[in-house]
Amino acid sequence: MMTDTGTIIRRPARAKLSTAVQVFALLSLTALGGCGDREEAAAEGGPETRGPAPAIEVQTASPVVGEITRFAGFSGEILADTLVEVAPLESGRLVELRVDAGDMVEAGDVIARIDDSLVRRQSNEAGSRVETAGARIDRARAALRRVENDIERRRPLADRGTFPAADFEALQDERAVQIAELSLAEAEHQQARAAASTARSAVDRRVIRAPISGVVAHRYVSVGAMVSPQAPLLTVLDASSLRVVTHLPERHVGTLRPDLPATLEIDAAGEALEARILRVAPQVDRSARTVMVEIALPESALELVRHGMFVRGQVALGRLTDATLIPGAALVDDPTGALVWTVVEGEAQRVPVQVLAREGDTIAVTGVDSASTLVVNPPARLQPGAAVRATPSEPSPQATGDGT
Repeated sequence: MMTDTGTIIRRPARAKLSTAVQVFALLSLTALGGCGDREEAAAEGGPETRGPAPAIEVQTASPVVGEITRFAGFSGEILADTLVEVAPLESGRLVELRVDAGDMVEAGDVIARIDDSLVRRQSNEAGSRVETAGARIDRARAALRRVENDIERRRPLADRGTFPAADFEALQDERAVQIAELSLAEAEHQQARAAASTARSAVDRRVIRAPISGVVAHRYVSVGAMVSPQAPLLTVLDASSLRVVTHLPERHVGTLRPDLPATLEIDAAGEALEARILRVAPQVDRSARTVMVEIALPESALELVRHGMFVRGQVALGRLTDATLIPGAALVDDPTGALVWTVVEGEAQRVPVQVLAREGDTIAVTGVDSASTLVVNPPARLQPGAAVRATPSEPSPQATGDGT
């Protein structure tokens, strides 16, 4: 600054430094005060408290090594092996229908008729022509016998020269004429009989008979309808030929064979039915990669089931030995695949597994062994690495039954 005498006086620089030190000291005190508040809040158990999460209580079980039956589950239909659609051999108007859906029929029974008035008239006319041709044969044979008798009677006289030779030759010529007449009559008779047989066949073809013994499964037409060979009238099936038809993955082809045991679940039966494989198709469906399997129904079920019914079941593919068995409650069906939760040093771990077989509540898997500790009924909040407190669950899994 400038004095009264005009002299300029400069203040020392440390005056500015002192002011900066004061500001820094004030900010430091404020920060220390905040730290003090947080430490006090921590001491009082306030929201800033941080510590280890509490352990999740879980029940555990250990896998066991044992035997289990491998099953292949399936769904399918009950179908008749013998099922026939009955169609007429001729076109025409249906004038008679003797059966309806649910009726029993025997092979050869007349079940329907088509209008046969025209062909029946033609058959009658053909029959009349047969009778006419037969009468002509009788007349020709009688005439031939008369001529032959005359020839035999005149021959001795002609040999002695007492009967004119010209007259004897005339008798022989007449005999040839009668032979020709008889041959013509027989030919006409044969043609008439063939025509009559064709006419009778036309009448018979308008009579519709049951092709097999069985039950009428469906009726498609009513009396009065115009029918033709291209459209069926009825469906007849043999109920004794009903069997289950299903398709199993091709990976089972090496195991599937006739007589393997199967279990069927049919709603109408009300209980599981024991059955056996009837036949396995010799080829694989290339588009679906499956093989067709037919399963014979037990006789006790034939009265309960119907063609087209839905059925569920499973086929026993054999026994697995030395398999790692876990309880069903330990398996988790995750979108990424089957898995289990294990406990390792007090922490939960996700372990992917492959399911080999299921039998009741016991499951055979790979991916864990008998030394693993499994979480049973794992809680939804369980996360990898979460601390857990294990409580053993009893009993350990055991294979159930023999699958037969």
